[in-house]
Formats: sequence, structure tokens, C-alpha cells
Amino acid sequence: MKKTLISGIILLSLFGLMICPATSSAALDPPDPETDVTKDTTPPTNSVEEAINNVMNWFFIIVLIIAVMFLLYAGFLFITAGGDPDKVNSARQNVMYAMVGVAVAVLAKGIVALVQGLVQE
Repeated sequence: MKKTLISGIILLSLFGLMICPATSSAALDPPDPETDVTKDTTPPTNSVEEAINNVMNWFFIIVLIIAVMFLLYAGFLFITAGGDPDKVNSARQNVMYAMVGVAVAVLAKGIVALVQGLVQE
């Protein structure tokens, strides 16, 4: 149990390092107003449809990330099972949970797209 917890923490830490961009000193310097060409001129989100779409996109990304982590953990369990049927069963359950998570995310995104299509017509 202790080895599993430690390996999970290490896996999450490595995954976090892959996601977070490294900050540089140039990113921390204040922009020069005369030469700043990166000004965002797009208006903020005002419609409910866009807000729901943004929330669903974030939900979809988060669920997919969690599903990938479950699949990596299941692979780790398969490799370290050593023929133990309980560990193999646990790994198979983790694979099933990951697939159910992906299915829920895809269905949620599909339902939102369906409702948006019906409302726009």
C-alpha cells in the first residue's frame, strides 16, 4: 500500500511537471505599452451558450487526464502483479473505470452538442 501511494505521488508530480509550462524571466517582466502587440482585443464571453461550452470543454479535458492517469496506474499494476490474481483483478477494474470515465466524458460532450444543435434550429 505504501509503495503504491508513493508511486502514485511520483506519477502525479511528473504529470504535473509535463502540464505546467516553465516560467522564464521574460514572462515575469512587465510588458512595454508602446511595443506590446499581444493585446487581446476579443470581447469577453457574454452568452450562456459559450459559457456552457467552455465549462464542458474543461470538464472533458479533466476527465480525459484522469482517465489517462488511471490507465497508467492500471498498467503499473499489471506489470507489478507478478501473477497475483487480486492485483490483476484490481488492474482490470482500473482499466474499466478509465473506459467508463472516457465514455461519460464523450457522452456529456455529445449531449451538450445535441442540445446546442436543437436550440439553434
